Amino acid sequence: MLAGIVLCGSCLLCALVFFFMTVFGEKYSEPINFWSGDATLKSRIKDLPCYNADMSVLYRVWAAAWLIIALISLFSVAIGFALVLANVSVGVYTIHRFYKRILRKYS
Repeated sequence: MLAGIVLCGSCLLCALVFFFMTVFGEKYSEPINFWSGDATLKSRIKDLPCYNADMSVLYRVWAAAWLIIALISLFSVAIGFALVLANVSVGVYTIHRFYKRILRKYS
């Protein structure tokens, strides 16, 4: 039971980080980064409000995935852990592909 609570808490922290990135990043005058410290992004984006809106949607979906995994991990640690591994491997690859598509759209 303790392992499920710890895994749930970890997933909730991840979900909160991405959710707060969407809340504060959507109205921010800087582009929402995918990679931390990307200084060239501001000069490449042509329509900043629409770019930030699309990135906010992307990160909201990512936060929802972490939230769902957190809830599942309370009931089954093994399934929750398998979903965490899938989320940080296949999920990151998928999110990165969508990010590239958004970047091409607004560059």
